[in-house]
Amino acid sequence: MTSAQFYLYGVDETGPETLSPAQLQQIDAADLVIADSRFHAALSDCEALQDWPKPFSQLAEMLTNYRGSSVVMLATGDPLWYGAGRYLLRHFGREQLHIEPGVSGLQFAAARMGWPLESVQIISLHGRPESLLSRSLYPRARLMIIPQSAETARTVARRLCAAGWGAADITALSSLGHETETRLSASAEQWDRLDEAPADFHILCVDLSPAGRAGQIAPSSCLPDEAFITDGKMTKFEARSAALSRLMPHPGGVLIDLGCGTGSVSIEWLRFCADGAAYAVDTKQERLDLAVQNADQTGVRGLTALHRECYDALETLPEPDAIFIGGGLSAELILAAKKKLPVGGRLVAHAVTLQSEALLLAAHQQDGGMLVRIQVNYAQPVGEYHGWRGLMPVTQYIWHKGGDA
Repeated sequence: MTSAQFYLYGVDETGPETLSPAQLQQIDAADLVIADSRFHAALSDCEALQDWPKPFSQLAEMLTNYRGSSVVMLATGDPLWYGAGRYLLRHFGREQLHIEPGVSGLQFAAARMGWPLESVQIISLHGRPESLLSRSLYPRARLMIIPQSAETARTVARRLCAAGWGAADITALSSLGHETETRLSASAEQWDRLDEAPADFHILCVDLSPAGRAGQIAPSSCLPDEAFITDGKMTKFEARSAALSRLMPHPGGVLIDLGCGTGSVSIEWLRFCADGAAYAVDTKQERLDLAVQNADQTGVRGLTALHRECYDALETLPEPDAIFIGGGLSAELILAAKKKLPVGGRLVAHAVTLQSEALLLAAHQQDGGMLVRIQVNYAQPVGEYHGWRGLMPVTQYIWHKGGDA
């Protein structure tokens, strides 16, 4: 791939007609042109014309056969905004690519709706679980959704109704920027009654304002315990919230979750880490299976479940930004976790038994850090009255790796 030249041009729904003379000249000289089939008629004079591969993941392998050749790819809109550009950069690097964006469907949709783009939440359901939608539902939210197919509008409407947002306005904008542009509008609860459906490629615009505050609101903090499938062994809400505040998730962040149980800490990390990753390690496969189910139903991406001993897994996993130890504590594991972290990395460990607490006390005495006791009590009925009933206290150990560690 040292001499290959890949040109990635963005076009709108009018297709190649909007390309510049220089771009058209590059197409004429190309050894391969890749474009969606709906643009092929406008490129009928091009002999080296192919559709995008299916599945899309085969593209990198296809392009390796064109080393030293000129390849032009036509993508819709801006290839680096929920487009093919990210995939190609990951496989071939910036030096191999020449990217020129076009006006995206999202930009057209914002103009049609009169919505400033900075006030809109953009969600891609293309190749992603529809459960992602639940993370973006709150009063007055404006959503722009990139669909999987024409059926996405119907399933989104049903999900909105199920979550109590049936009065939300839905607008499906198809063929944006083309003379055949169409618009379908209805409330979520009325969408199934429409006689028409949008095109496979459309932008779905959802305005939750008409629904007031009637629906379920996506938590901006940790999820309630009831959101997880569990065998009873999990880091509970208050302790989980305390752990996340100390782990400090951030976009692109990498977490190693040792003794992950049913994955609640990993999933919370991914909810707050756009493009993040969480490696959930446990010795019980049945708990890992529940962790995967929990990731699916909460709509997070980036979870890798590993059925291994925690100590052994550390050696082969990538460099993390943070490590959480929720089970399987040992002095050796704490030491290995500290060694694994880069400078600036964070370690958080929880203990509920006296034996595990003793390990955290020893780690604190040896390397410093912070110890916190988390004690939670709930008011519960005691006959005709109420009294406080406590959960088992949790000892939390927090350690940040400095340059001299």
